[in-house]
Amino acid sequence: MEEKVVLSVENLSTLVKKKFLLNHISFSLHEGEILGVIGEKGSGKTSLIKAISNALPVSEGDIYLDGISLVKNKKLQSEINLCLDPPMFFKFQSVKNNLKFMSSLKNHYNKQKMLSSLEQFEMKKRKNSKVLRLNFYEKKKMAIALTFITDARVYILDEPFKCVDEEFSLNLKKFLRQLAKKGGSVILTSESADSLTDVCDTFLLLANRTVDAIMPNENVVNFVEEENYTFIESPYPNYAGKLLRDEKGFEVKLLNNKVLLTDCDEEECAKLITFLTEKKIEVKSAGTLTDKTEQIFASLAPKLPQEENNE
Repeated sequence: MEEKVVLSVENLSTLVKKKFLLNHISFSLHEGEILGVIGEKGSGKTSLIKAISNALPVSEGDIYLDGISLVKNKKLQSEINLCLDPPMFFKFQSVKNNLKFMSSLKNHYNKQKMLSSLEQFEMKKRKNSKVLRLNFYEKKKMAIALTFITDARVYILDEPFKCVDEEFSLNLKKFLRQLAKKGGSVILTSESADSLTDVCDTFLLLANRTVDAIMPNENVVNFVEEENYTFIESPYPNYAGKLLRDEKGFEVKLLNNKVLLTDCDEEECAKLITFLTEKKIEVKSAGTLTDKTEQIFASLAPKLPQEENNE
């Protein structure tokens, strides 16, 4: 039997001051699914979750929760629980009072659930402490606890495994898998796929504020095993890439401001940097892509096209 679609994003665009924060994004989240949204800084991850939670305007397209438009039915936003990074609280209020106030905004305040969530995420002993006295790690745990005080159709956590220790990460992943088994639907964001491959079922890859690919977990795990990429970062990647292709014979891909090359060892890379410098092209950095997310995007990046011969 086909899994039920809980959240559907269709052709979603957000335009602010003539700039696209999101550009025609479409995907679905199923019941009991954990979806990982990954991409570099500026790829649109935070803008996407803010648009879903009504914190950013929708310029085009729609978002459907159980088949009902969120754009036209704002009250349904209470069925989406959001945890943003970095967390924001009233710093002169206690942990308990912050969580009580924020959960009551949805008319779902339950003291026992609040205490249970604080205990689940290692913050019960700090419930009477003012937020001012907490470190960033504790504020992070507090924000995650708030996300699960009230029941929701969709739970969205922005960078949940950033700046937390391994033990907490493992406990949170266990909790999320149990939630998914009960039918909970979850969206997690991260700059790196590495932190999500042991918890997410599906991955949504964002680049340049649009969807680059959607793939199941096993494809992400095996996606980058065949090729390693050397990169040369420059303010002028198109020009640098054209020179390396035309004069040095390399097959070139472009990923943001990086020129990507395969079969290029350290010695060859050093020669190419010298070559570009002699051509008066600034090189900011160079090396080998090591992060799984970067490798995935490198594999998806388009080749630098040949110029058309109009003669």
